[in-house]
Amino acid sequence: TVDFACRHCLTHWFVQNRGLAAGALNAMSSIGFVLPALETMSVVSYGWRDSAVLFGLVCGGLVVLSSLFLLSCPEDHGLLQSVDEEGPFCGASPRDQAQAEFEDLSQTIEVSLREALRLPVFWAVVLCWSVMCIPWSGINFLLASILKQQGFGQQDAVYVYLMLSIFSAITALFCGFLVDFIPKDRRQRAVAIVNGCMLFALLAGAFLVQIPWHIGPALLGIFLGCWEGCGNVVSTVIIPDLFGKKAAGSIRAVFMASAQVSSGIGPLVTAIVMDVGISFQYLCLMLAILQGIGILAIFGVTSPQANATKVRKKKKAKTAASTASQPLLAE
Repeated sequence: TVDFACRHCLTHWFVQNRGLAAGALNAMSSIGFVLPALETMSVVSYGWRDSAVLFGLVCGGLVVLSSLFLLSCPEDHGLLQSVDEEGPFCGASPRDQAQAEFEDLSQTIEVSLREALRLPVFWAVVLCWSVMCIPWSGINFLLASILKQQGFGQQDAVYVYLMLSIFSAITALFCGFLVDFIPKDRRQRAVAIVNGCMLFALLAGAFLVQIPWHIGPALLGIFLGCWEGCGNVVSTVIIPDLFGKKAAGSIRAVFMASAQVSSGIGPLVTAIVMDVGISFQYLCLMLAILQGIGILAIFGVTSPQANATKVRKKKKAKTAASTASQPLLAE
């Protein structure tokens, strides 16, 4: 609930550099992935009961305290959304600025939930996220069993979560910069970055045994951290950038619900597949193929902004053609 509220607030407060703001938010939240490593050491030293009480009180208190500072939208507090001080068209002539502003505003599309459910780009994004959440939740929930089956000890889980936390924060900031440079009419392609990170994580899992010493678990944690950092940023900005802010809450709710369903299926699928005798390596390779399918799917759809741009260009061409076909009046 707090995660949903934070992302929804960010959608309304930041426009010009929404990717960077999402990167900063998720870089800070990535610190939370240090908790599993701390919890593992605490359970070993003090037992699970005392550890659960301690971490529950501390984390619950911080969540309640920080939630008091969440503000819905800037207009409710007499403020404006974030934009560059000099404007996005600084340096151009007044006429060029007016034309550029008109063209930019015409690409601001507001899509309702019903309309979003009819668009192929929405279901392509859902597909991409579903095929990523299944391996993520499966590995995350069953990490200790997976490492034990591959001949690693419980302490190797610390390497995974430690690398995951570090690289999640680093990647979130980098991905925030990167997403802001992707044109809005092609913003859906940012999802391919997230699928690519999961693809490398699954390849690291597939060759976990072949990689010597503790490098295998560390690589798995690094690529999972890259996926977590990029995924949090892209999932924060992709909904308002593709479908607008008017129905962003309801569209994000459906998107996150599908992701949660996939996350719930992940541990079940992983456990069943491994119980029937299929190795973790083959499971990772099969899931890696699904990441490739997701990448192809997201490149095969167009965004509402791109469709609006095509319609606008056709109208301009039609207007220019009709103007050129009119007979010139004699002076």
